[in-house]
Parts: sequence; structure tokens; C-alpha cells
Amino acid sequence: ALAEAWDTQQFAAVVRAKGEELTPANLARSFSDADLGLVRNAVLAACDADDGLRDGIIGAFRQCTSEKVLPELQRVTCTGSKQAGCLIPAQVVALKRIHEGPHTSNGQALYAEFPWDAGWSGRDWRGWKIGAADGSMPSLNAAMGSVALAAVFTTPPAAPKDPLAYVLGFDFDRDAPGIYATGGPFTRSAWQDVGARSPNLAAFRARGGRMIVTHGLSDPVFAATDTLGWWDEVNAAQRGQAGRFVRVFPVPGMNHCSGGPATDQFDAFSALVAWVEHHQAPDRLLATAGPGSPWPGRAGPLSSEPLIAGARSADCNPESAESFECVRS
Repeated sequence: ALAEAWDTQQFAAVVRAKGEELTPANLARSFSDADLGLVRNAVLAACDADDGLRDGIIGAFRQCTSEKVLPELQRVTCTGSKQAGCLIPAQVVALKRIHEGPHTSNGQALYAEFPWDAGWSGRDWRGWKIGAADGSMPSLNAAMGSVALAAVFTTPPAAPKDPLAYVLGFDFDRDAPGIYATGGPFTRSAWQDVGARSPNLAAFRARGGRMIVTHGLSDPVFAATDTLGWWDEVNAAQRGQAGRFVRVFPVPGMNHCSGGPATDQFDAFSALVAWVEHHQAPDRLLATAGPGSPWPGRAGPLSSEPLIAGARSADCNPESAESFECVRS
């Protein structure tokens, strides 16, 4: 919820830099579809080849850093006024700050960073962050996330009359502690009620539990780095043995649960059944690209953290799952 407010403020800064009135429609126009295409191409230019193959999928996502991406974004930054085919500096600044995640004025992180990924141009990513390009849907972060932040996740709760104004006025020094606050009839904080992030899964493991977690690396709502950080904590608590009962599968390019330039069609449930009932621990999940992807029908493996799907050679067939193997990045 804090990241949704943070991101909305960054996109609002782009609208202001353009000299436009801040409205839901102008928020959606802070980046055109063509602008987001430039962003995707810059991220791919920086990081696509790190997994051994330029195929539109960033498999080695941990290597995709701002040090690599920002120079590529600078290459497509306008030297003057906004034009087709280039980004204005305010857009690049907004992307950098969104990647870094929300923090206080003294640099204290309030949530995880969002990984650079090719799915930042996806329709679902756009819909959540800024709204549909045709105006058919406002930013879900602003319209829905702000109300949830005010009424559900903050103590005492509030009912903002203007959701966009509320989120734009949110102060990360003054207001963010409200998610941990209690008071009056609210004897439990919002974080106590919804913050299901404990790395202590000892009881779950002891009763024979098995868990498969999938998460799109271009999820615009929940940062995949938060899930991966949680898994690292679980693994540390289990002295490096967490993979015996819980496995996390990052999905490059995938937006919120599905969509984006990704192989986002997979059967994690059957893999879980095979693990529980037949003791077949899944090292990889076979995935295919859906009809909305740039490559419908493409097949490839999703690898269990900390492995990635690496290409067997630089000239292999990107459409075939046999072209990849799960390796350490």
C-alpha cells in the first residue's frame, strides 16, 4: 500500500514536469504506450543477454541493476522538449525512484524495491501504476490503493473524499507509521492483521507441509523482491534447507498473477501434488507464453530460486523449453 502511494507520487511528478494539470487522465498519460516500449527496450538492451540468450526475457534478473539500466535509459532521453522516440528526464527519475521503492526522507526503506524487468511495459503493469491508455480505467494504485491505505491499513482509518488528492498528500515520514499504529478501539495494527511474512515455518515443515510460491518479476502491486527476501529469511532460518519443503519460482516478465511478456501459463498445483503425494520435488515448472504475449505458445522452464533458466547456447531456439537448463546465475 505504501509502494502504491509512492509510485503514484512519482508519476504525478512527471505530469507536473510536463506542465499539465494533475488529473487521473493526465496521470495515465504520464507515460504513453510508446514511452513504455522505450523503457522495455532499454531494460532488455541492458540485461536480456545476461542469461545467455537475447530472447525478450530477462532470466538473470538479479544482475539487472540500475548501474546497467540507467545508462540505456539515458540513451533514449530527450535533449530538449518531449518528442516521440525519447523520454524526458522526469520520466527517467520516476522510473529510478519506483525501482528503489518507498523510503523516508532519511533513506529508511519502507518496502522492497521493484526489480527492473521487461514487463514494465505490460498492460496490467500500466493499469495498476497509471491507468489504461484509452482512459477506460484509472490507476488502480491511486483509485483503489489509496482508499485501502486510508481506510484499511492506517490507524485511525480515514475515508478520503478525493482518493488521488489523499495519496498525493501522503507524507512518508509523518503518515507511514500509521500502518503499525494502534489506538482507541483498534487494539491491533493493520500490519499485525495482514503482514503474513514470518519466516518461521518450522511447524509447517514439521507436519509435512509443502509450499510452491510463484511471483511475477513485473508484478506492479507486490514487489517480487519482497517475496524473494522472505524466502532468503526462511532459508536462513532453516540453515540452508528451506528447499526441502518450500520453493519459490520467479516468473520473468509476468505482471500481477499473469500477463506481460512472459511464459505465464503453468501448472504449479500438479507440481505441488506430485511433491506431496509422490515426493517429487520440483526443480522447474514447464511454462508457456499466453496469447497476449509477444510469442504465443513459446515454452520454457521456470526455475526454483536461487536457480535461473539459462540458455544452453547463444544460438539455441528461444521457443523451445529444451534450449534452457536451470543453473545458478
